Amino acid sequence: MQRVHRSVEKIGDTSSAVDPLANLLKKDAEAFGSPDKVAIALEATQAPANLDILDLRDRITELAEFIRTNSRETVIPAAPELSGP
Repeated sequence: MQRVHRSVEKIGDTSSAVDPLANLLKKDAEAFGSPDKVAIALEATQAPANLDILDLRDRITELAEFIRTNSRETVIPAAPELSGP
């Protein structure tokens, strides 16, 4: 977030019922306004994904297996390391 919008100091409200990007605060505690969500998303995709958080690697593997098993078409793995044994 701060790589894209350097004046943002913190997220004012992080509760799940609120869009956290709607409550950004600047260093002077003033509301930030409308962030560039596309730029933030693009910046976030620059870092490698850590699939070991929680059980994301297992869940993604299960999803890929489900798609392969239930697909009527041939599915070529996009990430061979996730294709399983």
